[in-house]
Amino acid sequence: MKIIKSFFLGLALSGAVVCAAFAQDSASYKIEHYSMSIGRDGVTRQTSYSENLYRNGSEVLYVRNLPANVSNRDKHERHDERHFDSTWSPQLITLKKNGEVNFTYLDLENKIRIEVPKVEFNTVGFSGSWANSFSLVDPMILKKMSKKEPGPKANTVWYEQVSDRGLTRILWDEKNKIASAVEVSNKEGTMKNRSSSELISLNSNNPLFTKANTFTSKVISDYRD
Repeated sequence: MKIIKSFFLGLALSGAVVCAAFAQDSASYKIEHYSMSIGRDGVTRQTSYSENLYRNGSEVLYVRNLPANVSNRDKHERHDERHFDSTWSPQLITLKKNGEVNFTYLDLENKIRIEVPKVEFNTVGFSGSWANSFSLVDPMILKKMSKKEPGPKANTVWYEQVSDRGLTRILWDEKNKIASAVEVSNKEGTMKNRSSSELISLNSNNPLFTKANTFTSKVISDYRD
């Protein structure tokens, strides 16, 4: 689903702890993703994209940023709900009171909520971690890393972990409980991933949180042959 969400699988906080800590949080961020790999054929491949993250208590929403010409062309090409494309559909992630996490695509053109059951999380590339969704990384991973120098902005600090596989660096925003940057590279220098967050506003301010409740509900299996 995203570069960052598959970095630290299996390191999720318990739902009760996360809900208590984050339930009142409301903010929006611009998330930038970049990945680079050098194949055995010597070809360097680079990918980058950005999306906005909206926090709204026990819900978060990821909305891909698309060029205007792509968005307009897509609107003309999509004639019915069978043309749902998960690549750029907004993703709504909800933490329930019992600690379970719901993952939903929003088909804005057809006003449909496309629910993804837990058994399908791996299929769509979702880790199932609320902490990763809310903070880009689970804060618990920081306990296994070395605390380094202060970051460039107030209330930020660098953490680092070196392993046989390579280097992981996280710039943690202690005030807003989010990774300002995550950098992962292998020892050979043939793979680098970076994700960064920039605060837009201390207000989620996205009408989709409310509109999504009016959409027709389907499940992801309805879109398979």
